[in-house]
Amino acid sequence: MKRFRFFHESVRQWYIMKKIKFLSESRLISIFKHRSILKRFPYRSSLESVEKWSRSYITLCNWRFNLIGIEKQKINNVNTFLVMTEIREGLKYTKEHEWISVKNGRAIVGITDYAQEHLTDVVFVELPSIGKKFSRGEEMGVVESVKSVSEVYAPIGGKILKVNEKLEDSPGLVNESPYDDGWLVEIEIANPSEIEELLGSSEYKKMIER
Repeated sequence: MKRFRFFHESVRQWYIMKKIKFLSESRLISIFKHRSILKRFPYRSSLESVEKWSRSYITLCNWRFNLIGIEKQKINNVNTFLVMTEIREGLKYTKEHEWISVKNGRAIVGITDYAQEHLTDVVFVELPSIGKKFSRGEEMGVVESVKSVSEVYAPIGGKILKVNEKLEDSPGLVNESPYDDGWLVEIEIANPSEIEELLGSSEYKKMIER
């Protein structure tokens, strides 16, 4: 809380400190000397003391100016994340950053927009064979990018009904359209109760914001 209050108070001085940043040190000291600054320091009545205090004040202002710049950048990064990352409503999510669309006893599975952003450019997708059965949490595929290799886990138990064959020739669809053309597999749901244990869109958003 103390850090937040310090930042909040500093923002109110943003305009003043911005001006200070672009004034020369000698000019600032001159301003301090000619604005009755001595009246504030009865025990430091010499111009030498005022000059020393002025230099300290300039250093402090520059430090706070730089700190605000850093904090503003952090806030901008968070705002950019919130704007750019899509978390689609009506889907279920896992802690492993997979999304699940449920309809008529079947579930279409893919990786989230957040996941593909962190993977960067996807260059290869390994998908399971049609008809193969998986238990919840079991590894069922691999997504490889120029940055890393990430395993894909079955968010629920069931049998593979379809795989996205387009990804064999165009793995980049995972980046371009993670919730639509970049889906991975379609699963026949073995235990519908497992769906209820997955995250909703708001819960997933809170998780990735931590």
